[in-house]
Amino acid sequence: MRSLRLERNDLSHLTSTPSEDDDPHMNQNLLNLVCTEIFKDPVSLGCHHSFCSSCLQDFWAQAENQNCPVCEMISSKDIVINFAMKVLAETYAGRQRSGPSDEAQVVCTEHLKDIKWFCKDEQRAVCHVCEFPHHQGHTLVRLEEPVQELKQQLRPDLTALQARRRRHQELEETYEAMVPHLKGQRVKTERLIRAEFEQLHRFLREEEEARVEALREEEELKRKRILLERKTLQEQIHSLSAIEADLQKDGLSFLSASTRSRTSARALLSGSDPQLLPGALLDEAKHLGNLAHRVWEKMGQRTTFSPVTLDPNTAARRLSLSDDWALVEYP
Repeated sequence: MRSLRLERNDLSHLTSTPSEDDDPHMNQNLLNLVCTEIFKDPVSLGCHHSFCSSCLQDFWAQAENQNCPVCEMISSKDIVINFAMKVLAETYAGRQRSGPSDEAQVVCTEHLKDIKWFCKDEQRAVCHVCEFPHHQGHTLVRLEEPVQELKQQLRPDLTALQARRRRHQELEETYEAMVPHLKGQRVKTERLIRAEFEQLHRFLREEEEARVEALREEEELKRKRILLERKTLQEQIHSLSAIEADLQKDGLSFLSASTRSRTSARALLSGSDPQLLPGALLDEAKHLGNLAHRVWEKMGQRTTFSPVTLDPNTAARRLSLSDDWALVEYP
């Protein structure tokens, strides 16, 4: 902060109108005439001059009186807080902090002046007030000169950043196009999957029907054999029963039937005893044993294995791939 002790003839420039170099957005009425900064906790004296509360107290402590720093009017000890000025000053200061960051609104934080110069000795930007006396003898150039030099130095970085941004944009556009393409891939692949499994289902249904039909044919064949064998046994039983009845007769009836019955009985007894037909029952083991494995082997005979699966995502657009990704066709 510059010295608070002011001579009377030093006060004239503080009340002068703003020059062309002053910040065009800055209201001079918001500047404290002691520290030349935006008011902080402004208070007013009886002469209606306003100052920062702390700056006024420091000025009075150095002056050893309580006169107004501007008009030297003797003021009472009671000072009034200027709430209206406080609101205006805080609003302006907030606008300065939150305003756009373009060059027209960049101001010196110490003097609230436009920054239009650059000190090469200290490598920092300054306003025209900073030149005197802080930068006397230093090399000062217009702010545009170091800005252009720095821009030139950063041009390769800017070019690289622009290229990187274009690459990001290209990828973003690619991702955007991928969303409907993903749906198309899903619909097509789902259709092919269902077609493949429909063929497998058809094969399994046909295989199921064929094996059930074979089971039924075996059952019908063996049923007919059993019925035929049963009929033969019934005929033999009837013959044996008739011979047995003849052999149990008495008297003349026995004598007349004995010779015939003896011949028939010996003919029947000369054969072997009746036996149960071998394999008369269904061969369940033949139909159920390793059924899944035997069906799988048969299914394997109807399918083909390709050691190479082509990737449609990396294939050139002019190439055409088969549905199983095993063959490629050139136009």
